[in-house]
Amino acid sequence: MAANSHDDGRPGDWRRAPAPGYSQPESDPSVRPADLALLIDRTARAVYAAEARRTLTPSQWGALRYLKRARNADPTLMGLVRFQKVAPATASETIALLVKRGLLAKERDPADRRQFLLRLTEEAELLMDGDPLRRLADALAELDALTLACMGAGLERALAALAAAADGEREGLD
Repeated sequence: MAANSHDDGRPGDWRRAPAPGYSQPESDPSVRPADLALLIDRTARAVYAAEARRTLTPSQWGALRYLKRARNADPTLMGLVRFQKVAPATASETIALLVKRGLLAKERDPADRRQFLLRLTEEAELLMDGDPLRRLADALAELDALTLACMGAGLERALAALAAAADGEREGLD
């Protein structure tokens, strides 16, 4: 599962002992999916709440994260489209804004002159040190291995179900 790594690609370790004072949650059959959905939404908002004054949107942070990891894989518009599962126009707009802000550089692909390779600028590399997801990763690091494994597996399944539903909706439009 991809969740067992730091955002910068370093391997994570879920096997360490829990933080002092942390007790593993007990199984609670009364936990409802709707409550969990709200909790996930609140968590996502909390991640970016402090970031609001810095003016990078979650989509822009996502593009920077992808390109940081995609340096040697697919650092292109279409790579970002596939990763974020967005329309090319949406990704293109995000890229244009990041280029305008001096956070991305575009270079013609020597192997295919029709497309551009994207790379983070030095300013973006420095900005990534303050990535709001690091705060969430730090909070998650306080959880025990079993809780992390359950959360990771559950969120992977939920994400796959959401992607399948979106694919089905797109097929219905064709």
